[in-house]
Amino acid sequence: MLKPTKPGFGRVAHTVMGILTSASVVFLILLAVAGKPAAIDLHNGGNGDPVAATKPLQKPEKPAGGNVTGSSVSAPGHTHKVRVATWNMRDCAATDASGKRIALHAEIAQLIKKMQIDVIIAQEVQVDSKKGGDIALLSVALAQAGWSMPYVYSIDPPGEDDLAIFSKYPIRDTGEIATPQKGDAWPRAGIAATVDVQGKALHVFGFHFKAMGDSASEASRRAQALAICSALNDKYGPSLSKHAIVLAGDFNTTNSDEFAKKNSTLGILSFQNDTDPNNDFLDANYRYCPDTPTFVDSRYRSILDHVLVSPTLARAVYKDDVMVVPAPKVEAPNVKGSVPVSDHCMVAVDIALP
Repeated sequence: MLKPTKPGFGRVAHTVMGILTSASVVFLILLAVAGKPAAIDLHNGGNGDPVAATKPLQKPEKPAGGNVTGSSVSAPGHTHKVRVATWNMRDCAATDASGKRIALHAEIAQLIKKMQIDVIIAQEVQVDSKKGGDIALLSVALAQAGWSMPYVYSIDPPGEDDLAIFSKYPIRDTGEIATPQKGDAWPRAGIAATVDVQGKALHVFGFHFKAMGDSASEASRRAQALAICSALNDKYGPSLSKHAIVLAGDFNTTNSDEFAKKNSTLGILSFQNDTDPNNDFLDANYRYCPDTPTFVDSRYRSILDHVLVSPTLARAVYKDDVMVVPAPKVEAPNVKGSVPVSDHCMVAVDIALP
C-alpha cells in the first residue's frame, strides 16, 4: 500500500550561488557591462533590484495560436497583482539532426519578458553544478533581454531534472516539500519558497511529478499529492485557506481520470479529499481553459501543467487572468523547418494578493 510521508520543509537545498561557477561570474560581468546594478545576489533574499516588478501589468500581445489573455485590474480587497507562471523548459535546449545540443536560454528569456512574468517556477532546468548550468545562463539571458529576475532559488533532486524559482521579488523561507524517503513511490521533492511581494507573503511550491500513463506512474502521482497535502496541513493547519498559496508545475496528469474527481491526482491537490469545502484550491487553467492542452505529442495530448491557488487567492482569479502560452519555435541547424523551444506550454496566472 502506498503511504504518504510527512515531509518537512527543513532540509536545506542548493541555491544558485551555493557553487560559484564561471557562468555566474559571467553573469555579474554582463550586468556591469550592461549598466545593470552590480550588487545583485542570487541567494534567496539577496540585494538585487526588484523595482521592475512593481510596475502595473500590461496585457501581453497574443501569440499566434495561443490562448493568452491578461488583466491588470485587482478584485475588491485585493492588491499587488503579480503574474506567476510555470514552465517545463526541456533543459533549455533542443537537439538538431546531428545530435548537437542547441542552447535556448535567450529564446526562453524573451518569452518570459514578452509575457511580463514576475515569478516563474521552472522544471527541467539544470543547476549550475550539472552539465547544463541553466540557472546562471538563464539569469544572464534574462538580464540581456532587459527583464532581470534577480532572485533565484533552486533545488537539486535525484536525476537530471532540477527545479528553480526565478523572481523579481525577494525570495525567503526556502526548502523542499514532499522529499521522498526510502520506499516512497515518487522520485523527487518539490521546491518551496516564500516570495515577498511588497510586504505580502506569496507561498510558492513547484513540482515535477512522475511521468507516463501506466498505473504505477499514476499511483506515484497520487501518492505525492497526498504527501503534499499532508505537509501543507502540518505547516498551515486550520488557517490553510487564508494563506496565499500557489501549487504549480508539471504534474504529468496524463490520464483523463486524474482530473477533478475526489481521490484523483488533481482532486487530492485541490484538497477535495478533506471534509472542509472552504479549503478547496482552484486549478486555474483546468477550470478556465479545459480544452487547451499544455502538452501534445504522438502519444497523448493533455493538460500536464497546472497552476493551483488557495481559496483566498481563488476569489480574485477570473478567466481573463489565466494564460496558456505555446512555446515559440526557432530555426535549428540540420533540421527541416523549425523546432519548439519546449515541448510544453507555459501556464501563467495573474494573482491579486489580499
